[in-house]
Amino acid sequence: CLILSLGLHIENGPLSLPLKDLSLLYEYWCFFALLRLAAEETGQKIPFKEMIAVEQNSLRIHLQKGREQTIHFCLSDGRKLDIIYNPLFRGENYLVPQQPDIVLKLSDPKQQMSQFILDAKYRIDLSPEYIEQYGSAGPPEEALNVLYRYRDAIVDIDPDKGANLAPKRTVAHAIALFPYKETIPNSFRECRLWLAIE
Repeated sequence: CLILSLGLHIENGPLSLPLKDLSLLYEYWCFFALLRLAAEETGQKIPFKEMIAVEQNSLRIHLQKGREQTIHFCLSDGRKLDIIYNPLFRGENYLVPQQPDIVLKLSDPKQQMSQFILDAKYRIDLSPEYIEQYGSAGPPEEALNVLYRYRDAIVDIDPDKGANLAPKRTVAHAIALFPYKETIPNSFRECRLWLAIE
């Protein structure tokens, strides 16, 4: 609407993507969907000012592949939830840098920080062999292997617990986000992909 009514130009971001980058557009959509869910659950508004800058004659979208973007939510019980797009884990604790699509970071002053890796996978395997093995269509097996790599490779030092502690594995779960619609309601809960998370 702003483009039509004000003639603004949008710099970077999803609207400048060519059609071949549909998987990247899906990654952006997953991030925004998670923000919407977090806003609904916490009763807070999505801080769009952190993602979109209004300039003299354009809108600049800060969300870009390869660049970390963090949105903060405060929970009613004192915990903090950060939704981080494209965080980069590197340093002396990493042999190989890791950069998942999205991380949910749950900080609790009373417990160790927990992280949840969410990797957007636009491609799905619909082959009969895959469905027979897992009980549902889902992301390709190599995409599932990436989740295990993230889960096992990412270690962190909880800044709230002190910098002198040894790094620990803080990833509670690594989960693939993929486009899928159930043909039978609640049938996905019976497949191996869901049960593996449980």
